[in-house]
Amino acid sequence: MYIVKELISNKVLVCAAVSWFIAQFSKNVLETIKYGFSVKRLTGSGAMPSTHTSVVVSLATGAFMVDGPGSTVFALAVFVAFIVVYDAMGVRRTTGQQSKVLNRILAKEQESASVLSVQPEENMLFPSVHPEENTSVPSVHLEENTSVPYVHLEENMGHNLTECIVGGAIGLITTILLGQLM
Repeated sequence: MYIVKELISNKVLVCAAVSWFIAQFSKNVLETIKYGFSVKRLTGSGAMPSTHTSVVVSLATGAFMVDGPGSTVFALAVFVAFIVVYDAMGVRRTTGQQSKVLNRILAKEQESASVLSVQPEENMLFPSVHPEENTSVPSVHLEENTSVPYVHLEENMGHNLTECIVGGAIGLITTILLGQLM
């Protein structure tokens, strides 16, 4: 019980959690308005605003407010924030863009019957490493007698600069306002 009380009274943790909730909730509202409701969107990555950025900016702001700008905790939080935002705008976004290209190529291949067709609810999470033994997993045939399992790749990954700025603003504002109340 003592641990729960400590966690709930941790300003930085509470601010980061509230920041996460606000960013994720607003992301779902915006995505529902734009595309309609999707259960997958509740926990999905990508889109406006960046929840990851919101959380790490909240943590850095909270560390600044609680421990000060000269603290080791603040220094760690700032560098973790830079790494997370860089990753969201660079690596993860590029991965999402590459996934779009690969999915389009594979869709064209499937149309030309080079890829086996399957029902999407069949074993798509853990495809067989031997697709010839499991015909419920689509395969891309590279050359005669060889194939690679095909699973539709997630395309909505990473963020652009605007999505990260808005996520960061949510984290900063939430932490400043909530930090004053706690």
